[in-house]
Amino acid sequence: MKKAVLITGASTGIGLASAIELSKTLKVFAGVRKTEDERKIQDFKNPNLVPIRIDVADPASISSAVREIQNQLSGEPLWGLINNAGVAIGGPIETLPMQRFREQFEVNVFGLIATTQAFLPQIRKAEGRVVNISSISGLLATPFLGPYCGSKFAVEAISDALRRELMQYNVKVSIVEPGPIQTPIWQKSLGRKEEFLEGASEEALGVYGPMMESFEKAIVETEKSAVPVEKVVEKIVHAITSERPKTRYLVGPSSRFVSVMKKWAPDRFLDKMMVLKIKSGKPARSL
Repeated sequence: MKKAVLITGASTGIGLASAIELSKTLKVFAGVRKTEDERKIQDFKNPNLVPIRIDVADPASISSAVREIQNQLSGEPLWGLINNAGVAIGGPIETLPMQRFREQFEVNVFGLIATTQAFLPQIRKAEGRVVNISSISGLLATPFLGPYCGSKFAVEAISDALRRELMQYNVKVSIVEPGPIQTPIWQKSLGRKEEFLEGASEEALGVYGPMMESFEKAIVETEKSAVPVEKVVEKIVHAITSERPKTRYLVGPSSRFVSVMKKWAPDRFLDKMMVLKIKSGKPARSL
């Protein structure tokens, strides 16, 4: 039997493209939340590409997915897990309701942990792989993306801890850190200042409104320079299939730039550079 992997958030973008590519050599369970996305996966008519309903923010859904995958594998353990499901929530920290912060962490952090916990006994038995999709926003925080950046910083730390806990069991853990990528996350979650400022006081609107206008323009410009999703897929495939996967995969020129700046540039310099870039409406490298 072919090795089997599960990738969450496989309805669009990085998840779908990775599922299709990996299905060329592996059995892939493509995790989706909606019936129409399940049908979309089925329409590929690829026996190596199997839709699985899973909502990483719903413990019952995760348990159901575990049972379904075990049934389909006839007792063989799942070999790989790619934690890709995620959302991006932003806005001024002062104005965002706490519920929005909780939604951000519920999917990107707690959902990742819950899914990993559920499948790890199988993966450990198979001496397999865990690949967590982070972001360069987990290396360098951007104004008005505090919730998203915070969640990705958490993913970085959790991934490092998990890798060290599992190394004695020959389970490899990798982190993929893309820069701006051409995926629907831009349309779904970012560049919506009306949502960002929902419920803000008149005072807060006066304080943050002009900056948010510039931030929205920076988002639009960043989208224009985003790299193709295939660049991320290449790294995910290597992390899953290589004999010696890397612990971290930077994707795109922006990710390499941010990595260098984070290492060598003083905090005050980075602060001023980011604010000036947003005010100018230029691309935000650390999204």
